[in-house]
Amino acid sequence: MALMVFATGLILYALFGLVGYASSEPQGTCVDAKTRDRIRELSLNAIDQALHAHVVHLYDIWLKDYSPEPKRAMVGMANGINAYQRARANALAWNPVICEAEGSR
Repeated sequence: MALMVFATGLILYALFGLVGYASSEPQGTCVDAKTRDRIRELSLNAIDQALHAHVVHLYDIWLKDYSPEPKRAMVGMANGINAYQRARANALAWNPVICEAEGSR
């Protein structure tokens, strides 16, 4: 249960926390290119982990659902995939201001 809450939090962060950063307007403090890439990598990994946890949870529900059509699991899977795609797109579009190098001013 705690893992699902954590995974849901990650998905919500990815969806709503990075949405503002996907715009063309620079936001937040500047970062160097290496840090930007590391933050993006961490975000993408978290999004992958969140989808994995979501899918595991859905299959757990599916195994307990005795109906011929596991509608809840199918809807949940579609919602999870849609959220995953949007979260990845936002993480990839995140483009913070790159700090100027000390010697280039």
